[in-house]
Amino acid sequence: MKNKVNKLMPIIAVVLSLLLVIGVNTLFSACAPKDDGSWMHCHMVQVCSMCLGIVILVLSAAMLFVKAKTVGNILRALSLVLSVSVGVLPNCMSMCMMDNMRCHSVMKPFLLVLCVLLSLTFTLSFIPFNKKEKNGETV
Repeated sequence: MKNKVNKLMPIIAVVLSLLLVIGVNTLFSACAPKDDGSWMHCHMVQVCSMCLGIVILVLSAAMLFVKAKTVGNILRALSLVLSVSVGVLPNCMSMCMMDNMRCHSVMKPFLLVLCVLLSLTFTLSFIPFNKKEKNGETV
């Protein structure tokens, strides 16, 4: 029998991934377009992190409905890898050159914090929080 904590982890993951998708497109977005209408380099980091957030959101929502333990573990492992990828994106892809620009001062810390929270959630979801039963009673 699953414990309440095990049932709560996918819900937390859905909320965090939804926060990632919405946040990276609104309050914590990358730099604005240039005067000529073209985008800065950091815009691709925003788009990629949004796409990864949508995939994490779909995988987290699928975890709510999956009953098979193996499939659930595969979904958790994939989500964990993707959430770490979100945190690594600003360091792997090209961003603006100056550290005081919006992408470095707002979007990068937001992605890092959500990466840590999502990774922690998926890591904790691997730990079974079941209470041991003795003779039909929970200990």
